[in-house]
Amino acid sequence: MLNMNTVYNLIKKKNNKVKKLIVHNPVLLVILIIAAILRFWGVNPGYPYFHSDEGMSYHNAIQFITQNRLAPDVYAYPLLVVIIHIISYVFIFIPITFIGSFFSDLTIFDYSSIKMFFENEIIGYNEINVLYWGRYTNAFLGVISVYITYLLGKNYFNKNVGIIAALMVSVNYRHVLASHFALHDIANNIFLSLVYLQSLVILKSNSIKDYIKGGVYSGLSFSVKYSPLGLIPLILAHSYKANFRKINKIFFVKLFVLILFCLITILAINFYYIFNINEVVKYLDYLKEKYNAGTLQFLFFPYVYIYWFSLTPPIAFLTILGIMLYSMKEFKKASILLIPIIIFFLSLTVFSSGGLYVRNFTLVTPVLLIFASYAIYYLYERFFGNKILSRILVILLITLSLTPHLINSVILDYHYAKNWNLTEAKFDLSRVRDVKVAGDNWFWDQIFENNKNLTKIDFNINTNFTFRELQEAGADYALIDTGSTERYFTWWMPISNTSKFINPKDLMYETLPGSVIRELISRREREYSKPWQAYESNIFWIPIPQIPDNFEGKLVYEDNFEDGDGWRVRGARGTQVRFLKKIVDEGNCIEKNCVWIGPITSASNQYRIWGTVSYESPVIEVDEDYLYKINLMIKSDKKTEGVIQDGFFKVELFRNEDDLKNHIEDSVIFVSSRYSNKDAHWQEKEVFAEIPKGYKYLVVRLQSFNNNHNSFYFDNLRIEKSIKKWENPVQRKTFPEDIIFINSII
Repeated sequence: MLNMNTVYNLIKKKNNKVKKLIVHNPVLLVILIIAAILRFWGVNPGYPYFHSDEGMSYHNAIQFITQNRLAPDVYAYPLLVVIIHIISYVFIFIPITFIGSFFSDLTIFDYSSIKMFFENEIIGYNEINVLYWGRYTNAFLGVISVYITYLLGKNYFNKNVGIIAALMVSVNYRHVLASHFALHDIANNIFLSLVYLQSLVILKSNSIKDYIKGGVYSGLSFSVKYSPLGLIPLILAHSYKANFRKINKIFFVKLFVLILFCLITILAINFYYIFNINEVVKYLDYLKEKYNAGTLQFLFFPYVYIYWFSLTPPIAFLTILGIMLYSMKEFKKASILLIPIIIFFLSLTVFSSGGLYVRNFTLVTPVLLIFASYAIYYLYERFFGNKILSRILVILLITLSLTPHLINSVILDYHYAKNWNLTEAKFDLSRVRDVKVAGDNWFWDQIFENNKNLTKIDFNINTNFTFRELQEAGADYALIDTGSTERYFTWWMPISNTSKFINPKDLMYETLPGSVIRELISRREREYSKPWQAYESNIFWIPIPQIPDNFEGKLVYEDNFEDGDGWRVRGARGTQVRFLKKIVDEGNCIEKNCVWIGPITSASNQYRIWGTVSYESPVIEVDEDYLYKINLMIKSDKKTEGVIQDGFFKVELFRNEDDLKNHIEDSVIFVSSRYSNKDAHWQEKEVFAEIPKGYKYLVVRLQSFNNNHNSFYFDNLRIEKSIKKWENPVQRKTFPEDIIFINSII
């Protein structure tokens, strides 16, 4: 039993360590304070409560406390992070919340049972308090990760490298973002970093005790996300220690001890999984199928994302330079750090599609930043003879490296400290009455809940989707949330010739969803949104006026494709297009000639690129403030049975004729309803285009998007101009492309 002297000595020892940190390393202390501010600020309200992976930590932890079992609902992750959460809940958050409850309106004495009090006041409605306990726990782990990065830099390189690396990680946008969620990525980095530190010890030590510690650390690393990477640095260090020539009995004994204690640690932490191994295997098989594990492919997207966002170009350059310089100086140490990273990248970008979820790379980002820090230190030493030049160089490099991350992290925190978009929309739109509102099911239900005075109209790509289709369905308003639309804008990520660019916006704009969402959101009346740095579902409230029924106009343009030309294929990116052309076919055209768009037969997601290709009309001059009616006949080669709607045209307006040659953000677009006849007959499609001030040119584009089995024919284009100026011009707002065309999957 501990006596008072022992307790006093322990506290004194801890206080001495804190005092030593403050006195001897004040720069590191400041960095840790910055890291803490950036990670704890904005946790509440933070991201809304519906990130599915967060429940695998905080929900499983509170389930153990309330139901006394470690059996998770889903065996997606091992139990180490859950255990960390349990410890923080039991010893920190539950006592604090319990004490705080006595200062609230309802205390334990106002409930009929302790259980009811615990569920309502401590856990909170839908475990909302527990969600924030989990996020605060992870924010603290984020600060620990910064400190361990310092230790890695100090032990593998030197103290100065450790300081620079800790500073880089403290403000790194992706690391700050990961620290705001109750996810496993930060913990994954911490325990792999402990393995790295122990590998360095093994490289210099012969003690069996160090191998036992190494085995324990690798077991802890595995127990975060089923990752065996933790053994690799230790085995490398052990092999280097033996110089690959002294492989004898002692070599294998130590290796056996390392692996044995790794297994013992894994089984000790995940003991419940032993009795449910079939469930674990079943879920791992599901993950294997989900991420296409074992299939050879190459994902370019993660590398581009890391270059632009996880690191940024200056840091990416410094990282490569640091890797080269350190590998030439300390090959063994460099390989201990790098080989696990190389294996990790290969496993996520070549042997599976796991790299599409870029938060996975939080595991290795701090190590990459250590190499960048070494490059800065090396350049400082290289020019040390000229102290002024060396200091200017270091300040410049650190400023270039940190500024984008610091700005993005502050934007993230500032907006995460505000109410959820859903909360704001729910409060603001609760007074809406007696209208028909189109929207996605989940958000519609969340915002309007028990509002019986509204009529709901479906909004999705398979039913009512374009502005004109919503008009025809009788909608008065559309409620659009990016949580339901972002799935239309991530298809490019796995495709090698598009994922070389972050957000190939020229392609996004040309897709059917891109055109539709751009038209709708530019008409928004209200919005509840945050910038892309503070990732969240953004919500837009859009009025849908009735179709004009008193249009009077005169014909200003007509084209039945019989005479002349001037039409061209747009969006093919230099590739020959065989499925779109003007044809002579009296059997299918209204007269002799028409435009044909055939089936798009490319394999996998490649067909989505073809779905951006259109047949573009000659440039047509228009007059501002007038209303134009554009009519076009469309026919399907086969019955569509009204299920898969496709075949449409769109009208786009430009200020200058030169704008047609380039992707521009302020063009105005109108999209027709899609061909949806159950019988293969001609159908007339119509679009009304209001010409805003300053817009002088119009083009019509014929298009198919999701078609791999059908052919469409387009004929008899007619454009009429209103007799008088339009009295109710639509005030369009800038299209927020950065939050619609997302740059990653969170």
